Amino acid sequence: MNNSVEITSQDQFKDWLEQQPAEICQAIACRASLRSLPELMRLTDHNPIFRADTTMILASLRATLLSGVSSMRPPPDRSELGSAFSAATSAARSAHSEAFSSTSSVADSGADHAAAATYSSAFSATRSAAHSVSHSAAAPALAADSALSAAYADTTLQIPNMFHAQLWPNPTEIGHLLRYLEEFRIHASKHAEWAFWAEWYQGFVDGKPLDWELQRRVAVIDDAIWEQGPEAVAAAIDKVKAEMLSEKLPMAEIIEVNPDTGKFRAVPIPIQNQPHMSALLNQVEDALEDCLGGHNGLRETAGDVRKLNRALGKYREDPQNAELTLSTVAGSLRRQIHESRELPDNEDNLALLSTVEDAVRGIRAEHPDVEENRLKRASLAVQELPEEDKALLRDALPVLEELSDDPLGEDFSEDFEEMLSPRLHNDAVGPVPDLPECAKPLMGEYRAFSRISKFALLMEKGAKIFDSKEIKSARLAHLGYTVTQLFTQLVQIGWRLFEVLL
Repeated sequence: MNNSVEITSQDQFKDWLEQQPAEICQAIACRASLRSLPELMRLTDHNPIFRADTTMILASLRATLLSGVSSMRPPPDRSELGSAFSAATSAARSAHSEAFSSTSSVADSGADHAAAATYSSAFSATRSAAHSVSHSAAAPALAADSALSAAYADTTLQIPNMFHAQLWPNPTEIGHLLRYLEEFRIHASKHAEWAFWAEWYQGFVDGKPLDWELQRRVAVIDDAIWEQGPEAVAAAIDKVKAEMLSEKLPMAEIIEVNPDTGKFRAVPIPIQNQPHMSALLNQVEDALEDCLGGHNGLRETAGDVRKLNRALGKYREDPQNAELTLSTVAGSLRRQIHESRELPDNEDNLALLSTVEDAVRGIRAEHPDVEENRLKRASLAVQELPEEDKALLRDALPVLEELSDDPLGEDFSEDFEEMLSPRLHNDAVGPVPDLPECAKPLMGEYRAFSRISKFALLMEKGAKIFDSKEIKSARLAHLGYTVTQLFTQLVQIGWRLFEVLL
């Protein structure tokens, strides 16, 4: 329960903790450990002696991560974290040595305490944090008081609101820690194995923690990988991100490597009712012919007409891409007929809109996977891409085309053209509640990043194939990436675009 009485002493704090459930104690301990971590983080680039052994730093980061995840999960789901807790705390203890300063010793013990869901551990972690942050402060007593005050402030908050509060209510009192954190961010920008941890920690500082399911999956990465060090853990985290993006953007198709060409290809799911699918598309074809034959405002060169022709041609045996394309056209026609009045609301145009919408609903009705994916699309929101992400997408397109058999390569070209153009239309058939039109994903965004995430997962299985001399062409050389590294960056863009990290 949250506290309505102001806590001003360690005795009051301890008495309060004794009355709290395990998850509150663990959350308090986690946040106390987080306040200690900058003292450890700075050791990644502080001295060659310290850099030589990162096991304790990594183990302490994991123990703190685990404590936060555990506090956010119902008791029955915490059992899977038990062995990970044991491995993290054991690794931290065994790695501890006289080579590390007394400050790192205290910071490490804070992470150790955070792993236990008891009031005594929460109390000990808080005291460790106060000791740790004061060690290298210009005003040690003030820094220690700041750490204690921050912990006392946490008692007024419930989970998850506790993690949505800033880690340091009075950051001006811990300027040395903010300096260490900035140094760590700079180091992480040059050493990718620490990049996740810089982003993870900053989320807590700002009161915007990373997605908890991502944190859970990182926490339970196999112990053997954690023992290999930060580079191995970073590679495993990249895989987790690709898996989660793939799950968030399902498509009723299989992405695989064509054994004949060594390139990626998309294999559509089988059509469940071929006669019905053909009948639906024939009706669309007839309605389109009627529109183009009269004075209805549509031209052969119009974007919607080109999309319809793709659905009637190359996607005729592909229910997922036919549904995506027809959904896009339906939304565009509805907007042009009923909102902007760019097209007259005459009999031919209304008939085309109706038949396209009927085709979309018919495909969804016959293919449950397609309908399920449509519901996921409707729940998504997207962010505007910064210019640097758009620049990387432009550079990545020739690589994606090189790695893909047609028509997959052609799809990427179409999708990227849509992604990099101004957002103009709504892709849905039917309203999507609680989402502004400009925040809904376009077909190209959804399809491209669904496939990119699957590419990234396949790359992990056969990276040697795709890092071949042919692919390491001039198109990649100026980027400074291998193909595998490029896909890691593209997955990160997908996370930002689809707000997976929020």
